[in-house]
Amino acid sequence: MKRVVDVLYGLKGYPNADMFAAFKTDFFANGATPGVVMDTTVATGISVTGATTTAVSLGGTATTGIAISGAKTVGISITGATGAGITIAATTGAHGFSVIGTSQTENDLCEIITATSVTSAALMKALNVVLTASASSASNMLETARFTLSSAVRMGVYANAVNGKLDLTTAGYAVGLAGAICAELDLPSTDPVGSAGTYTCFEAELGIPHAYTSGVPVSFMNMNVWGIGGANGVGKFLDVGYIFDITGVGAAAASHIFQANTDQPTHALRIRIDGVAYFMLLTSANNGTE
Repeated sequence: MKRVVDVLYGLKGYPNADMFAAFKTDFFANGATPGVVMDTTVATGISVTGATTTAVSLGGTATTGIAISGAKTVGISITGATGAGITIAATTGAHGFSVIGTSQTENDLCEIITATSVTSAALMKALNVVLTASASSASNMLETARFTLSSAVRMGVYANAVNGKLDLTTAGYAVGLAGAICAELDLPSTDPVGSAGTYTCFEAELGIPHAYTSGVPVSFMNMNVWGIGGANGVGKFLDVGYIFDITGVGAAAASHIFQANTDQPTHALRIRIDGVAYFMLLTSANNGTE
């Protein structure tokens, strides 16, 4: 051990940077499996402060890039101006980044909190998740993000797999359209090969087991209006609000998606308003003359 200390620090106790680099290279090249492992109780697992280009970078093939276990106040803390807080590049295992909680007692297992004061025309995002398909396939299945809430027990007053909220507090507003959730679909500039596929901005799927026998209300969409701090605002919405607001369909015209149609209704869709069932009348005729 004394020989190792002498080599790394020299006889006068000053660190030898070249020898340190050689020691690390030799150490990790001879059987050291983990990149970073902490398995004891610490206040902060990894802390990076100050201006850095890359705080933590993992490259190459890694079974476990960073493993943090045990009781910690902060697992990884990165503060200051950073070009990239954590970068995971090259070939990773099943998960490039994984957060696993076996018994969650806190409100937020994973939390991202940020703020912006940008006033220019820049698009600001707290989280940007991108999946790019680069190989043609007729059988793969793609999802940029998946949120699954699984339960075989009774849940509380509400349960959501995904919750999108836009909070305008007391004085917030937008000069354009503001929505809690936005679904955008950009179609290709050329026809899909063989006219393949069906395309929609919003897809709602309802899976019902074969043995399902319950009579509880089930729907594809539930809309609810409530008052915040009182009911006066609800009354105003009832006077001027809309159930749907559709733009871009043009004026009513024969055979268009929006048309003047006076044909006799032949079908109806059941909807429910304040617990009362109503039937929305439909016609199967495409009015191409009116």
